[in-house]
Amino acid sequence: GKSKLLSVILNEIKEVNGTYIEPFLGSGVVAFNVHAQRYLLSDINADLINVFQQLKSGGDFFIAYCALLFEEEFRNETSFYKMRDRFNTTNSALEKAAIFIYLNRNAFNGLCRYSKKGLFNTPFGRYKTVYFPEVELRNIYTKCKDYTFLVTSFENIMQSSKENDVIYVDPPYVPLNDTAYFTAYTKESFGPDEQKLLAELAENSKSRVIISNHDTAFTRELYKNADKIIELSVTRSISAKADSRKKVKELLAIYKGA
Repeated sequence: GKSKLLSVILNEIKEVNGTYIEPFLGSGVVAFNVHAQRYLLSDINADLINVFQQLKSGGDFFIAYCALLFEEEFRNETSFYKMRDRFNTTNSALEKAAIFIYLNRNAFNGLCRYSKKGLFNTPFGRYKTVYFPEVELRNIYTKCKDYTFLVTSFENIMQSSKENDVIYVDPPYVPLNDTAYFTAYTKESFGPDEQKLLAELAENSKSRVIISNHDTAFTRELYKNADKIIELSVTRSISAKADSRKKVKELLAIYKGA
């Protein structure tokens, strides 16, 4: 998530007089700390949005249901792959949401990755201990009752914004090198063309838009018409080896809107 950069991002978002819009919701750590009149939160990953919808409607029951999957009998490789298969085949929205949380905590590095056929395919993480995020789920539940969650594209939600709205955009990042491209968050890809379209929508938006991304020559060119660029340095935690985790350069591109 964006917890390490939260204070910087919130300082740019400030108070929102209209609707706070987030087209790539992810963990929601930014959205759940913003003060706004209304909230319109979306992601193209239907499984992720289903979790928030189930939490919003189910509350304590949903949290207790999820907790069952974190009992000792399910903390092994065999159970993980059975659970992953069940996730890819079940038609129950409740069951799918609970297993999604289980997979997030037990899969390798917490990655959410899909095949071209839309099947979750992240391997087992082999953790000594697995944390059930009960406190985090309860905190989100207390905040999300009035939020609107949608499964839609970033184009649709950004084009629906108005003058007093604020949009925070945290898309799949531009790669730091030619071998680092990771676009399998959903079965759809998010490549250079999508990055360019996102920048164009930000430039032409009536709303204030803040975009997070890697700080590269490509993104500098993408966001050359932004009203402000903030340079950041962040320790990346996606590496499998803790001692190989390094600080990488990120940026915030801010567009003031109409």
